[in-house]
Amino acid sequence: MGAITQDKLYRYGVNPDCPVHKVTVGGLVFVRYSEEVSGYGADTKRNKINGQVGRVSEETRKKVLADLKYKIIRSTAGKKARSWIVDSRVRGYRPFERDQPAANFVYMEIMEDRESPYEVPTRKTLGEEMTTKKSKK
Repeated sequence: MGAITQDKLYRYGVNPDCPVHKVTVGGLVFVRYSEEVSGYGADTKRNKINGQVGRVSEETRKKVLADLKYKIIRSTAGKKARSWIVDSRVRGYRPFERDQPAANFVYMEIMEDRESPYEVPTRKTLGEEMTTKKSKK
């Protein structure tokens, strides 16, 4: 029989200033917004949620932090400006001037049981969390 894990309830996603709408890291999809849908037919209601809320194991959280070091958001400028995700472990990867670490836009925070998923909290990105841990060592 396997060990019982205590998954914690998290709110996770990307900040509104992120150049892309979603980032996939460590098996989780970090989105800007999601919706909670209730009702049926004409009574359907959609409530916009910043990020998304879900149960995440400590093992998954560690995998996200490990993989996030290699995720880069690459942007172009000009009339047809666009952004996309690049993995720096890929063969042939070369850094560009406009590259930004995805960790600067991704957040993951434990939710309290009574906290509303609709409120917009002040977030600390995983990039800030990673640099704080390095400076403590």
